[in-house]
Amino acid sequence: MKFLSSLFISCLLAVLIGIWLDKKLHCTPVFLLVFLAYALLANFYLLLKGMKEDE
Repeated sequence: MKFLSSLFISCLLAVLIGIWLDKKLHCTPVFLLVFLAYALLANFYLLLKGMKEDE
């Protein structure tokens, strides 16, 4: 449950910041995709790191 809430919050923040930057800089959804990919990769890294610590 902790992973899901962390994933949801970080993805939501990444999307909001990406949309804001894209509107501010008048570009295609480049920042939205970059921030969303970063949030997903960071969360899965933390998940794998947490799984290794539990062993």
